[in-house]
Amino acid sequence: MTNISETELKSIFNQPPEKVIEFFEAKGLKTSYDWHEVYADSHSKAFTVAKMTEIDLLKDTKNILDKAIKEGESYGETKKQLKELFERKGWTGTRIDVDSEGNAKKVELGTPRRIRTIINSNINSAYASGRYLEQMQETDFAPYWQYMAVNDESTRPEHKALHLKVYKSTDPFWQNFYPPNGWNCRCYVRNLTKRQVERMGYTVENTDNHFVEVSKMVGGEEKKIPAYKFNDGGIERTLVPDAGWETNVGKSAWGIDVAAWNKVKNLDENIKLDFLSKMAQNPHREQAFKTWTSKMFEKDYKNTELEKTLTWINPKLYEKIKPQSPIVVIQDSQIGHSGINKNTKQALSKEEYLQVYDIINNPDEIYEDYTYKDGKQIAFVKRIPNSEMCIKICVRFDQKSRLKDKRKRNELISRVTTVGKVDYQSFMNLKDYKKIE
Repeated sequence: MTNISETELKSIFNQPPEKVIEFFEAKGLKTSYDWHEVYADSHSKAFTVAKMTEIDLLKDTKNILDKAIKEGESYGETKKQLKELFERKGWTGTRIDVDSEGNAKKVELGTPRRIRTIINSNINSAYASGRYLEQMQETDFAPYWQYMAVNDESTRPEHKALHLKVYKSTDPFWQNFYPPNGWNCRCYVRNLTKRQVERMGYTVENTDNHFVEVSKMVGGEEKKIPAYKFNDGGIERTLVPDAGWETNVGKSAWGIDVAAWNKVKNLDENIKLDFLSKMAQNPHREQAFKTWTSKMFEKDYKNTELEKTLTWINPKLYEKIKPQSPIVVIQDSQIGHSGINKNTKQALSKEEYLQVYDIINNPDEIYEDYTYKDGKQIAFVKRIPNSEMCIKICVRFDQKSRLKDKRKRNELISRVTTVGKVDYQSFMNLKDYKKIE
């Protein structure tokens, strides 16, 4: 490996991520996780956060106007409240918008500091997803994970105290405390081999009986948050994640989508359906899925129980089936079960599996699937040209997470349960299927 000069470092600071990666790899340095997957993921999250923030502002504005109408407030008082709202949320300043006819105009608006915080935090979550997936794939030869903090004046004391602590990758600590552990948390995890642990003199700690629960007020409601008690050089400390960050974001990469849906699901129907339309057309989600899936086919597959948002169902289907959750989640074990690890005629090839996102969003046909008796299941169908077979994707609606951490979530999601090729004539069985579209 050649040395890197200060001049060379300065020259890459403003380069796109791909160029930076190429530079370091040319110098003999290998990135520790898949940056392409991380950037696709972070862009899809940023899109979600931006739409959620629009809903936040719209909802608060509507509340002020509803109150003005009900209580007969004056125009001046209403204008004052709206001005205070926009200033409080940072929606001031200007930006250039382009109308439907291509005309550019300056409009009063802005990007609030809290939006930057949310987006940055969720990009950190995307990085965590990438790291977690890579590290799970490498546990055979690097089975120890080390907590790493930035250690500057902005680092929380509990996070700083965890710096360099080592636990087995299977330790329950990582179920709830795989970073980030809060807003603007910059902590991360590095994996180590047994030889590295011994050479550096690290002690592998055990977290048995160190877990407790603390009460926190979240949105006016008291919630139980998992916490970790540990000894820091004779000082007893307790790591309590910020509310909403008490889970392994690497494992469950759909939390931000659930938060967005919770904000919009009780709003006016036209607002809700417009939001669904935008989310179902997230321009980055398909690329994130394809990158993730391609990597699993290229590497030796290992089930990490990683769950990701695949897509949201469109407003038209939502209106027909009225699920509690329109968020469609897929787990990597599903890809292994129905694609990589099968050689039967029902299994999908890599090229066919890359179509899963598009099939759910643009199916040839959609059926209610009555073969599942305990809830609502929908079959999305894509005909295969010049074949009696078709691709069938089943989505089971309004399910809880399958992850091992039973404390983590009560939010409902909708899960891809079956992906494979079937005989198209099977859909003619009216006892098992009813065509929706």
